[in-house]
Amino acid sequence: MRAAEVMTAHPESCHPGDDVEVALSVMDANECGVVPIVDDDGRIVGIVTDRDILFGARRNGGSLAGLNIETCMTKDPVTARPDDSLEEIVQRMARAGIRRIPIVDDRGKLEGIVAQADLAIHIDDDVLVAEYLRKVSAAPADEPAVER
Repeated sequence: MRAAEVMTAHPESCHPGDDVEVALSVMDANECGVVPIVDDDGRIVGIVTDRDILFGARRNGGSLAGLNIETCMTKDPVTARPDDSLEEIVQRMARAGIRRIPIVDDRGKLEGIVAQADLAIHIDDDVLVAEYLRKVSAAPADEPAVER
């Protein structure tokens, strides 16, 4: 099975200069905890999670006021291609310790996103999925995820 078959296609995205409130609104509307960040041409330049925003607010004196996405996002995130196999993707995500991976075309334009739930549902290799979950679940609780 390939990424294109299980990804959330054309996810809503934000721009680096947007206020974090914009990203939080996208997360709320889509019931998700991550937003891909793209440039004006639709190329992926980052990714921001709800947890990244929480740590950004903490660094900002506990406030979201004046906090933009660029100050919280992970720049140059790990990505995959639509025709990558789910096995390749789960291994890449495990190595990077991430829970979601943007899917991009050859020019780096955002096409979709694959989340750990997609992997758990669609990969039949329980050992591979369990190993992945062990690796990403081992991230320290007091630091932003690798995705920052």
